[in-house]
Amino acid sequence: MHWLALAAKGTENLQLSEKGTIAEKKAEIREQMASLICRQSTAERLLADCKIAVTLAGWHVLTHAPTVVAYSGLPDEPDLGKTIRALLEIGVDVALPRYSEKLGAYELSLVKDLDHDLFPGLYEVDEPRPGLPPIPPNQRDSADTVWLVPGMAFDRTGGRLGRGAGYYDRMLADASGILTGVTHQWRVVEKLPREKHDVRMNWLVTEEKITKCTCEA
Repeated sequence: MHWLALAAKGTENLQLSEKGTIAEKKAEIREQMASLICRQSTAERLLADCKIAVTLAGWHVLTHAPTVVAYSGLPDEPDLGKTIRALLEIGVDVALPRYSEKLGAYELSLVKDLDHDLFPGLYEVDEPRPGLPPIPPNQRDSADTVWLVPGMAFDRTGGRLGRGAGYYDRMLADASGILTGVTHQWRVVEKLPREKHDVRMNWLVTEEKITKCTCEA
């Protein structure tokens, strides 16, 4: 069976213990997703990433946004490099997360040039170098700001499963913009366990489609 078929079958049949806390069930899903991620070839991932870049390039909500909060991804997360460069070329302000040891959390800084404005930060992920200006509060808090958010898995109601450290949940806790999960289609599952602090996405973007998240019944 092709890997994508295996992945789809795997995410449709996530095996969760009937007992246990929500946090424990999340940990089970992370373990199962990590196992599937390891089986994805580099070629398959790069092809999906290219398709995601094309999809994002045609999304007017993104290309007409005055400000976009993006990310520099880990190896298994969709690569936004092409998207960020394209947004900068058309004059969109782009902010990226940078870890602050003082705060023990991520803050956002504006970038203008990906070739000169980044350095290896926490987890060796590229971050805005020290000294770059923080995103102004009026831009960060604008309802028109688009946030592009990674995750290990998402569901159709906008639920997101991170890696367990809570960095993104804290960063998104008071975000009022357009929250958009960016992921590979096979990582979109029917339903994820949720806790009160989990922040729900408004949209999902994959290599196949753009989806407005549905509300829970």
